[in-house]
Amino acid sequence: MAAPEPTATWFYAAPHTLDFAPTPVLPAAAPFPTSCDGPGRMNILVAGLDGFSNDYARPARTDTVLLVGVNFAAKSAQILSLPRDLWLPLPNGLPVTEARLNSAYHYGEYYGVAGGGPAQLKATLEAAFGLRIDRYLIVSFLAFEQAIDAIGGIEVDIPEPIHDPSYPRRSVPNDTIAIDFPAGRVQMDGGTALIYARIRHDSSDFQRMRRQQQVLFAVRDRLLRPETLPHLPALALILYGSARTDLTFEDVALL
Repeated sequence: MAAPEPTATWFYAAPHTLDFAPTPVLPAAAPFPTSCDGPGRMNILVAGLDGFSNDYARPARTDTVLLVGVNFAAKSAQILSLPRDLWLPLPNGLPVTEARLNSAYHYGEYYGVAGGGPAQLKATLEAAFGLRIDRYLIVSFLAFEQAIDAIGGIEVDIPEPIHDPSYPRRSVPNDTIAIDFPAGRVQMDGGTALIYARIRHDSSDFQRMRRQQQVLFAVRDRLLRPETLPHLPALALILYGSARTDLTFEDVALL
């Protein structure tokens, strides 16, 4: 006996129109500051470029993307971490019209966008989120290590032990090593801080973003110590010699 033909037991009629929530109209950002006493705001894009090379013209990924908003009137700053796997439209008429956020810099350099990778990454975020980005700071693995070492290292309070069984080895391609961090306050040089900021195999990208923010707060705390003042010239040399930025000396003085 043949099996009976299936019959519908429930029907759904799709509406002809869909009601979407309107795109919010964001207020204009506070004007760019003219003095360190405010008012005004400076929005800075901070990105970590993959690799131990300070060649910033190479088409590389930015697996760390942060927005730092500095409010000069309130003398405060906020950090927003953006997941590297956000899928976003790519402006500037590129052959690739959409991609993960961490690829925007790559395509900006690969296709020769005016201003390169930083300009493409900036345009992608501005178009997607209605942001005004005033300045950028792009840091390679090597520049990151040099900057941490230049200020005498940092201290990070690790809330619980971390274990990564397959962290990529720096000196041997396609090989890995096991990494362990104990809970508690840990003194880190540049190399150790880089591992802490990159480690992820025992956790999610969101936990890694939190660790990266911890590192930034630790840098801030170190910079505010009186004994760090003699190291600031060396840090400035790294900022303008090993990193890629459009921050001017005047901007740094305001900050």
